[in-house]
Amino acid sequence: MLFRGDGGVAPPAEVRLCGLARLCYRTLSLYARGASMLAHCDDCGRRVPTGASVAMRWLLTPRVPRARRLVVVESGSRHLIEAILPYLYRTFGGTVAVDVVTCYGGLPSGLHPETATAWRIHEYRGGQGLRRLVAALRSRHPEALVMLCSGEPIMTKWKWALALLLPVKVLIVNENADYFWLDRTNWRTVCEFLAVRSGLTGAAAVTGMLRLLVFPFTLVYLLLYAAALHLRRKVIS
Repeated sequence: MLFRGDGGVAPPAEVRLCGLARLCYRTLSLYARGASMLAHCDDCGRRVPTGASVAMRWLLTPRVPRARRLVVVESGSRHLIEAILPYLYRTFGGTVAVDVVTCYGGLPSGLHPETATAWRIHEYRGGQGLRRLVAALRSRHPEALVMLCSGEPIMTKWKWALALLLPVKVLIVNENADYFWLDRTNWRTVCEFLAVRSGLTGAAAVTGMLRLLVFPFTLVYLLLYAAALHLRRKVIS
């Protein structure tokens, strides 16, 4: 079920996300490479596993964990995180610790600075940097992760990598500050959300379906055209 920022129920917003297949491929690739990850944790000084053995949890239950620490990924406009903060503090209490993974300066308005820590992604560049960030966050034992899926191309790789490689329950927030927990009880909402993002709903549904139908023929045509060019070059040479 999708909830509005004010606590009511709302339909998913209709914003198309281009390159959904590419995004899924990158996410699965990260997950596969993470299966044997070991990274050095700057906090505890140990090598910490960061892969599939510690992947996202609570997918099969609607239960919301009693989190003492959250990871918030600012993968969208800052006002969206600021809109969802009252719900987070209402759900987990005003003393919950928050690790904010961000590409912005400062901290979101409404965040309790005494219990918040900012993690700037420019300090964790590349695959090795991502592994260090995952190891550092995991060593702090978060129970839930909040990520923005607002259709904006901001920190896309980071949010899905952290969602997959941290032992957390995932809360998804869209561009209207509506939100839902990622678990089996919300599978209909997840399907609707993916359909909207891939352009398979509303007025764009016909165009989206036609693109899916035409794609195999387009791919075959391009392969045949490339083969014909190579063959022609060989004949000429």
